[in-house]
Amino acid sequence: MSPNSGDNNRKSDAERTEEEWRKLLVPSVSLEAVEELLRQHFTAQTYRVLQQLDSYDDANYKVQLDDTLYLFKIHNGVESKQFLQDAETSCIAFQNALMEALRPEPHITSNLPVERAKNLLENPNNSTPTVISASLSVVSEQHSPQMLCCRLLSWVPGRPMSTILFLPVETLLLTGSYLGHLHRAFDVAFPQQHAEKDAPWKKAAQRYHIWNLRHVLDIHPFVIQYLPTADDKQARILSILDVFSAQLPDFQQTLPVGVCHNDLNDANILCDEQCRVTGVIDYGDAVETWRAADVAICMAYAMLSSYGKSQRGFSAAAAVLRGYHSVTQLSEAERRAIPLLIACRLATSVTLGFYSYQQNPENTYLLLHAQPAWNALALLWPLDEKKRTALHAAIHRLLDQAVSQSWCEGSEVVGDICVPDPIVEDSFVNVRPSN
Repeated sequence: MSPNSGDNNRKSDAERTEEEWRKLLVPSVSLEAVEELLRQHFTAQTYRVLQQLDSYDDANYKVQLDDTLYLFKIHNGVESKQFLQDAETSCIAFQNALMEALRPEPHITSNLPVERAKNLLENPNNSTPTVISASLSVVSEQHSPQMLCCRLLSWVPGRPMSTILFLPVETLLLTGSYLGHLHRAFDVAFPQQHAEKDAPWKKAAQRYHIWNLRHVLDIHPFVIQYLPTADDKQARILSILDVFSAQLPDFQQTLPVGVCHNDLNDANILCDEQCRVTGVIDYGDAVETWRAADVAICMAYAMLSSYGKSQRGFSAAAAVLRGYHSVTQLSEAERRAIPLLIACRLATSVTLGFYSYQQNPENTYLLLHAQPAWNALALLWPLDEKKRTALHAAIHRLLDQAVSQSWCEGSEVVGDICVPDPIVEDSFVNVRPSN
């Protein structure tokens, strides 16, 4: 456990929030221990643990059994406890169901759970043959060891979008299209209108999760306790939360809900060498939430992509929306909520990311989106209300333009939304058509 964990160490276990528990119960497992788990539970001639991958609060490893690559995931202690207490309604079982729902989809490539081939009868409490449990170390020495759940998943080829230094805008169009296909597949597998209230997936999908934008107001204590007051960072986040609080009753009435990925950021989108989207990974944050929120999350991280960071943040967001709209559509009311929902996701990311890094400063992955997210927030959310209102009116016009034209892969209908951010001086302002 890091010596910088401070406040989280001084709290009693009864005082801790779920997010605080997640930071304490992050798996801390050596490569050798991972190899031993693989040998115990899966049949192969050769076992190789190639590397540990970046992760927020789980532990992920790239492994090879014989000639086949896999992802080996060790779940956080919070999710593991949920599974061991009630496997059927756990979020781990829900993640398996999500991936299985995507198996027949021709437009989507995703991880798939792999059944273990050994020791199927050793744990009678584990009715899910794709999940194993073991006593393993976590980052908090005080709380080690913990019974943690593990899964072997098929490997999805490609490189994370976050590693592409020169990302074309067309990739963001493809990303929006991919998200549209995800939503259509989830609508079929997890229907809202005909689902039984006690369906196992319902409990997992409707579980409390602070990263669900419906609960964004719950980051307020973290904002007050952890964000600095010397600059405008805390004031900006509090302004976003105030506006969201006022809009929440209307959102609850007008924004449709569905099962959503809830974390389609550029680290969870994989691309090939031609920057075509090859797959989507990591369903750990999947919940039932507003569909517009899921689209806004994807748009928020598009703003943080290499294309978005080249002073084309709003263009990046509009490209995602155009791609999404080519598969399935958001209503006008949903589109009007987008700027605020983007701001809410960025606010959650910078706040909880700052807190999480303080608890675990060795995990530099937690800083991946930090400064770009603050920059995007400063662009998207001026503290001056008059300026903000004018800016958001312009954003709405851009988003309306994004959905005004149809798009399909291979087309070149994108130039009309490839506009620079307003901080870029427009050399042609005096010669542009007024209409």
